[in-house]
Amino acid sequence: ASVSRSERGGSESNWRGGRENMAAYETAVAVKDFKASKDDELSIKEGDRVKIKAYNNSAGTAQGEKEDGTSGWFPMEAVRLEQHMNAFDFLASKDTELVSPRGKTPRNRKGSIVTDTGSLFDRKEETKESLSKFLQAQPPKQQLLDKNIILEGYDREEFKQAQANLQKEKENKRAKLEKFFSEKVEGKAKAKKAVVNDISEKKLDELAMRVLEVPLERSKHRMKTYDNCFTGSALVHWLQENKFAKDKAEATKYAQTLLHRSVIYNVVERTSMSFSSKDLYNVSCRVVEYGVMNMDKVWGSDEPGDTLTLATELLTDLIKYVHRKKLDFPSMRGDPEFVAFSLRLAELQKCRLESLTYGSKEAFWINIFNLMVLYMHCRMGPPKSGADRQLLYDKCYFVIAKSHFTVSDVRNNIILGTDHFPAKDKRATMVVGEKDGKRRALFLMGLADGTSDAPAFYLMSPSTLEAKLSDSCRIFLHDSVRIDVDELKVFCPRLIQRLRTELRMKDDAILDFVAENIVPSQAKVLRDQPGFELAYDDSRGEPCYAFDPEVIG
Repeated sequence: ASVSRSERGGSESNWRGGRENMAAYETAVAVKDFKASKDDELSIKEGDRVKIKAYNNSAGTAQGEKEDGTSGWFPMEAVRLEQHMNAFDFLASKDTELVSPRGKTPRNRKGSIVTDTGSLFDRKEETKESLSKFLQAQPPKQQLLDKNIILEGYDREEFKQAQANLQKEKENKRAKLEKFFSEKVEGKAKAKKAVVNDISEKKLDELAMRVLEVPLERSKHRMKTYDNCFTGSALVHWLQENKFAKDKAEATKYAQTLLHRSVIYNVVERTSMSFSSKDLYNVSCRVVEYGVMNMDKVWGSDEPGDTLTLATELLTDLIKYVHRKKLDFPSMRGDPEFVAFSLRLAELQKCRLESLTYGSKEAFWINIFNLMVLYMHCRMGPPKSGADRQLLYDKCYFVIAKSHFTVSDVRNNIILGTDHFPAKDKRATMVVGEKDGKRRALFLMGLADGTSDAPAFYLMSPSTLEAKLSDSCRIFLHDSVRIDVDELKVFCPRLIQRLRTELRMKDDAILDFVAENIVPSQAKVLRDQPGFELAYDDSRGEPCYAFDPEVIG
């Protein structure tokens, strides 16, 4: 069928493009023949490549130029775009998928450890800045019209719906990944090929550390390019070359074991369980994204140690490590010592909580909370805002006793009891269940977050729990409470406000709590002179990492 003149040209507002913008043209491939019947039409045959110069959105036609230089108008249904950007995917991925800019991550060609040292939140700022520049170039809607991604009169509600669909898709992928990791820990996810069953945790850790030496490359898979990965064949060759396997069959068996135990992962299909020499892989400890934090390997058959001792040792070692590194977070992620510590965290996956009693349960979960927060700051980078911190609390989780716990779960559901798991959720049996308001307030004073608005990172044990909580509270309030006798106001940090908003304490009870945990001279002023009111400092919580003096010495 021919294309009428009104369909070809249309009004000026209906078509976009021009010869001066040839570099930005999209390329189309003809999917069926079209025979021109007028002088300004372009005949095309199936398979012809055409550069699109302009669109008539209302008529569904386009103006293009073939490789031989001839040009004209033709119906869009006759071609398939070869280079077509989906704006919704682009805008969403630039804002939420925190991937490294192509070519900026160091590559390993000599076998040394290569890890992205950029903070998750530094990269987030870079992508926001890039998106801002993109949007400032011209109005977003105009850009989408120019690229023929949306049509004239595109409904704003449809755009919102498209964004909502993208978010739903991301949440579905996240839920699928959480289920996959849970099945791995519980042993339900079986390897599809032969694995090395008798490998010990110690030997697996040694192999996991050495696998970081496999050179990283930029590779293509199914028309898409992936940075910083290695092929399955490269891993098999490396295992043979470094004497971990005597032949290709044994090396492939070890590679399948590494994939089955989550030491490595398929960068194209994260939930893939079948090793292939043609697929692309990376080491799990290099992952810097919202999600599971202690799955750099799956804990195997070795019996986990005592639960409380495990949490105590992990927090002690991490505090000492961070203090020794002098808070140099960017250098930690690529440090072999930190990688080894990350592998140790896998033991939490199968720890047993049944033995925890009154006192030991509270100490365990407070230590776990502080461990989770400090570890996430080391791995992801310290959050730059309250919103970043909340994302960490809600989106990052640890697998503990075969269940997954976010920081918010541990804080609100387990320790403070301000939120609750569903009745049938097995995590509901693990809560502390403290009813006394003042003791819950002390628990809150034991939870650190690496800012000046929260206490220090203290190490708890059943025998010292009450004393350590009191010390943490007194030191924190001594440095942050200010009493104005003239105005009869007690200026407290924002954390104290949560005693009212989260623990539902009355102002009088909060004043009594503050008076019990500040220096005696200040407490005497509060008790002797009635009429004091609570006020809260407008603090933004500057980064501040203080540690238990008994741990750092």
